[in-house]
Amino acid sequence: MLSVVTYEDMFMNFTQQFLQSFEEIASNDFQTGTYVDFEIAGRDHKNRINPMIRMATSEDIDEIIFIYKDVYDDSYPYKEMEDRKEIRKMLESPNVEWLIFETVEHEIVGCFTFMLDFDKKMGNIRGFNLKKKFLGKLDIMKMAMGSIIAMYKKYNDRIFRWYGECRTAHSKSQYFLSALGFKPVGFYPCKDIFYDKVESDLLILSYDERALTTMRSNETPKVLPEALSGFLYSDSRYNLGSCKIVDSNNLDLNVDSQKISELQKNLIRHVSKDKFGYESIKLCFENSDSFFEFLYTPTVQNFEKTHYKVKFLEELYIFVHEFLEYGKKYEIRYCEAFISAYKPAHQKIFSELGLHPSGYVPSWKYNQKTGTFEDCILFNWFEGEINNIRLLDEGKDLLEILGIQYSIESKLIQEEKTISSTMTTLGKKCSSWNLPKVFKSSIVLGLILYLTVLFSSLGIASIEGYKITTHTISELALSNINLVPFLFEFSCILGGLTSVCFYYLLSKRFGKSKKLANYSKYGMITGMLGSVGIILVGIFSLERTNGILHGVSSLIAFGGYIISISAFSLKIYHLATWLPRLFILNGVVPIISLILYFTLLSPLSEWIMLIAIICTLIPLFCWIIFR
Repeated sequence: MLSVVTYEDMFMNFTQQFLQSFEEIASNDFQTGTYVDFEIAGRDHKNRINPMIRMATSEDIDEIIFIYKDVYDDSYPYKEMEDRKEIRKMLESPNVEWLIFETVEHEIVGCFTFMLDFDKKMGNIRGFNLKKKFLGKLDIMKMAMGSIIAMYKKYNDRIFRWYGECRTAHSKSQYFLSALGFKPVGFYPCKDIFYDKVESDLLILSYDERALTTMRSNETPKVLPEALSGFLYSDSRYNLGSCKIVDSNNLDLNVDSQKISELQKNLIRHVSKDKFGYESIKLCFENSDSFFEFLYTPTVQNFEKTHYKVKFLEELYIFVHEFLEYGKKYEIRYCEAFISAYKPAHQKIFSELGLHPSGYVPSWKYNQKTGTFEDCILFNWFEGEINNIRLLDEGKDLLEILGIQYSIESKLIQEEKTISSTMTTLGKKCSSWNLPKVFKSSIVLGLILYLTVLFSSLGIASIEGYKITTHTISELALSNINLVPFLFEFSCILGGLTSVCFYYLLSKRFGKSKKLANYSKYGMITGMLGSVGIILVGIFSLERTNGILHGVSSLIAFGGYIISISAFSLKIYHLATWLPRLFILNGVVPIISLILYFTLLSPLSEWIMLIAIICTLIPLFCWIIFR
């Protein structure tokens, strides 16, 4: 029995090396449950819990759902992993291996999932999740080794590439996966959203050596100069051999504009949507087997899983152009496609239309006709700022060779030409998800100051006999009633400026959904009008101007806010996965207060209307800032 291993025994390049070095671990059977029995030399983790590893059953579904909700604070974007029916379906599928980690007291502490595609001879690792209360208490390296090496063994002659998308914000997972053979070959900038923050991922792979040698295509890769750096990185690790560099300036696509026009008329679009909101989009032509398909994930706003087959370059040109048009329509932040490393013309079309190479992936595609693996180049487009990066040296090397550099603030910024060209292609503005924290902090500070100044003005005026039952709100600006009238004026201007920023942020966040998209637009417009109106109330106060100008400003302010709150409340009601439907009350309360005001026409009803607006705005403030 294997008792002690060292770190030198790990960090190998191919799955067979792990099977030879860790034969005892590879032979573990998880059907009934087993413990990984070995020690790693040089570690002081003897007191860490070494849980049993077993296959998940239908009885574990509730625990699995709890783990995902616990780990991601109920914000995990891929909701099929929290759905009982979908999990049961996966547990019963021969294409899924779901492992459970359990203590000797039979308490489940985590899970790990392996998705298997036998046609493509590819496996996907995902969801290595541990309950929060056990963080720092578990021997993660043993758990990962026992799970992954056993899968290497079980599917040794059926799965030849294992891949995963590893969060760049999580260096610990990068480390233990690297120790088990998973190395970065591609970069997904701003692809994901976790904990409501945009994150980037590394594409990591672990290979069966045969996939890179005897079973890899003999064809020489032909790459554009902009993709060469990715090839050199992968070649330095896997010794891929030579490639042919094709000068894109001398590569004449020679597309026929008349043929493009004819094909455009015959373009067919198919869109199907499942219960989780995923949209499968397929483009094709009449009487042709050419196609282009991809998946839209609304919770993270990206296009992925892109596959295509074309006979002519004109077909691909139309497909890619339509692909990007859908990107504008869906307001995506990210899209990707894996392009053949042997077709430089295809690479050029994607490059000219705004996507850029971000990794060379050896043996990514399996050709069933030839029985060989073919190289691909990862092309992608993204919007926003790359941050929250914590990388091992191998990840840093990849980003450096791809031309992505660290700034002084330890953030990553894509080369200027990449940003400018891709932004021109889709013509979009910076996403509010990536606004600096100081911007959100300013909104919080503005809200606090507004409430403080407003009620301070009310308190001071009360000393002089001001009463909300007999005095209107605007009378707080009169010097004969309030010793410090400019406080009310300042509160109006400050509140308006704060809500301008808030409504912009709110509309961008809700604008990511296509349901009732007009409500976001109406909410944005009327919210901005309300914000401008309250600023004008402060500028054209009763102390300075006549009642007409001030009255019009007040009407714009109250009307704008109430309509805006109602519009966004209806929007929220149809997005119950984001917020509880009780938020519909946000739209009802201000309307009731408005009806009350026009019924009574009293100062007290005016104050009730203001307080109703404030009380219904605050929950949205809190959600948009802190969620």
